[in-house]
Amino acid sequence: MSDPIFDLEQQILDCWKVTNDIEMVTRHLIDHTDGYSDDDVMNKYLAIKDLYEVKFEAVWRTFEAVCKEYHGKHNNELS
Repeated sequence: MSDPIFDLEQQILDCWKVTNDIEMVTRHLIDHTDGYSDDDVMNKYLAIKDLYEVKFEAVWRTFEAVCKEYHGKHNNELS
């Protein structure tokens, strides 16, 4: 069984990579401008957007699990 707070931390750290991924695609497009249409460029950035929507949704689910676990333990301690 995994530790939700550890999972949350790892997922947050993974989401910080969004700026690195955007920079990588931008550098690639600058260095290789030939052969890319406007649609190609837009599709690359939309792919990053889609990827990070999935990652942020996973972070949110883990955050909710952490909150549920914390509040369950906290409420039991108060009883």
